[in-house]
Amino acid sequence: MLVRPRGIRGEIIADSLSDSGAARYESLKKITLLTPDGKPKGEYELEEVWDHQGRLVFKIAGVDSMTDAEPFRGLQVAVPKAERAPLEEGAFYYSDLVDCMVVDADSGEEFGKVLGFLETGAHGLLEVEGDLLIPYTKIFLIEIAPEKKLIRARLPEGLRELN
Repeated sequence: MLVRPRGIRGEIIADSLSDSGAARYESLKKITLLTPDGKPKGEYELEEVWDHQGRLVFKIAGVDSMTDAEPFRGLQVAVPKAERAPLEEGAFYYSDLVDCMVVDADSGEEFGKVLGFLETGAHGLLEVEGDLLIPYTKIFLIEIAPEKKLIRARLPEGLRELN
């Protein structure tokens, strides 16, 4: 996610949702940007991207000042599925979890569909319909099957009421 402008040349600081850093973007000539609700904003030519203090810095062609960069705040950088880096077995892209139905692993009760993912530091949270936040940990998420659009979860007592 693009966080804020950096410097006077139109650079934009971003938080990365992957471990690959800037190397992931070096071969890309263009990136697609999405609004916070996932709607396409447009395709942009990528001049350069580099790692800086644990974050990424993007330089987009034609964005040459802090003022030019400001409207990009909060946008998401999308990489076409065909150009995604391969993942280790058991790892998933957050975007693949969106629209998965979360069900109780024991009763089959539906909790709702995944709307998004929140980074919290130690671990992330799945945002599920009905204002439900589920920690993204193996303890609670028994089976994750994006190809079936299904996540089986065993939630601790009281979690649903907490949210």
